[in-house]
Amino acid sequence: MEKIKYVQLSSDNKEKCVVFEKMMVDYIKELDEHEDNPMPEE
Repeated sequence: MEKIKYVQLSSDNKEKCVVFEKMMVDYIKELDEHEDNPMPEE
């Protein structure tokens, strides 16, 4: 089992925000591949 490390993002750290956004986009795409009702894209 893997452990999840929770962190709080701050808008002051733009680099981490960009990384988080990319990770979320990839995560949502993966969820959509296994779901009958995909989330809308921007």
